[in-house]
Amino acid sequence: MKRASTIILLCMSCLTFINGIYADALHPELDVCYKLMNEGKFEEARERINQFRRSNPANPLALFYFAQLEDDTALALSLYKDVELRAAHPVDSEPDSSLAARAVFARAEIIFSIGNLSGARNLCERIITTYPTSDSFSNAYYKLGIICLALDSPREALTNFRMCTEIVSDPSGRLLASVGIMECYVKLKDWNNVLRAAREVLEENDEESSVTPRVLEIIARAWQELGNEENAALYNDRLLKNYPNSFQAYTIREKGKQLATDLGYSFERSDSAIDSANTKSTVLYSIEDSNDSQPEEQSQSIAPTSTFSIQASAFKERMNAYKMFMNLKQAGYDKARVQMKTVRDEHFYIVLVGSFRTREEAEKVIPGVIKVTGEKANVVFID
Repeated sequence: MKRASTIILLCMSCLTFINGIYADALHPELDVCYKLMNEGKFEEARERINQFRRSNPANPLALFYFAQLEDDTALALSLYKDVELRAAHPVDSEPDSSLAARAVFARAEIIFSIGNLSGARNLCERIITTYPTSDSFSNAYYKLGIICLALDSPREALTNFRMCTEIVSDPSGRLLASVGIMECYVKLKDWNNVLRAAREVLEENDEESSVTPRVLEIIARAWQELGNEENAALYNDRLLKNYPNSFQAYTIREKGKQLATDLGYSFERSDSAIDSANTKSTVLYSIEDSNDSQPEEQSQSIAPTSTFSIQASAFKERMNAYKMFMNLKQAGYDKARVQMKTVRDEHFYIVLVGSFRTREEAEKVIPGVIKVTGEKANVVFID
């Protein structure tokens, strides 16, 4: 599969993406191909798309799916460019600005993943100016915020994240944009606004999850910078008590009260799946429903007695892991969680689903997980 599943993930993991949008317009054969891709049957999907394109070579949606399955980065970029042209300027049908915008965004995601920030920025800005009514409009603003943070332009990033919160309808998307706003104020060292933004994130995040340790850490740092050591200690203690295995708690224990540098917006190394067999797993945070007043019960949910789980994917950026979790949670996978795995002193964020006593039980759940994520999933053994 090499890069095929990664491309599918890049195209499906943002705030909103193609998920039945074209159900009414799909040719039946393309509908089958789409379902095969969701089930992780990439080679079968590739064969059927190739057959369809022999008789429908100009169909832009078929070409879009074909691009998602392409292993070669340069060729995939070229295919997406062709998709935009065909969708925006069709010969014998109405323009499909939504598909055209998705093709542009797919190019932006790929270019960003290989470190070309200016190129990704230009493509996102083109979506905003050329396809303002498309479903990718809010995605483009969010991605621009991340790009601007990576370029050390927090004020510009702040504008983009704010715009995203105003136009995005998806709760998980709004939460991620709110986290972006908080991180911008951290970059600006505007500690009063950091506190305000962090509290807004906690209000959006009505069930504590993967962002909570980071928010608690930032609140503690803000109080410390504002000279209120008592409040800073309170939030540090809360973090250590309720999230003892988090990366933030690790930082506090190892480096005192220094703010962790992992903001989840690194662009120097692109996301990539890793081989779980060659990594040492340490729980980063459990994304179960939790309660601050019941840390012991939370600890029990973090360490199930079962020995198998499903690895949905792995990321170097924490927020991408969180996005996948939100998709799984909304699809009914309540026992999804995220762990940190360390490989040669590098931290990876692993999305896991479920706890199973046998490998056979876990394998029965894999097709459903693949359908939600678009990413190849594996059964892993948990020590």
